[in-house]
Amino acid sequence: EYVAQCAASLAESRKRRTPSRFKVAGVRCQTLPKDPADKLRLTWVSQLMQLPGVSEEIAKAVAGVHPSPAALLEAVARAAAGAQGSAGAGMAPADGALAEAFLADLEIPIRGKKGTRRLGPVVSRRIFTLFHPQTPPEHVLV
Repeated sequence: EYVAQCAASLAESRKRRTPSRFKVAGVRCQTLPKDPADKLRLTWVSQLMQLPGVSEEIAKAVAGVHPSPAALLEAVARAAAGAQGSAGAGMAPADGALAEAFLADLEIPIRGKKGTRRLGPVVSRRIFTLFHPQTPPEHVLV
């Protein structure tokens, strides 16, 4: 009887899909066109949506300004170098003012409405911290 229960449980477990925490395009990218020629943009938007607090609208707006991870990395490095040059000392990865101002004024369309809103300092700091080259791994998602 025990062997039969184990076999039935094993057969049932193969039918069930394990829930994925990765927010794939098919699940959360509702308004992004599934154009096969635009898979890189779709992947980049899906990657941005992995961050807490980043919705599809926010990810599309960030991807509009920085069309690839390399472009965002370069923009963060430029902003950090500019702050380092003006401050005279090395910039700490958690420089709050720079991180919060990086994308804070980015306009995000409000879904279902005609207005827009600002991205804000919290999500801006999250994105900046993730893409800053000197951020220690334990401080990535703050």
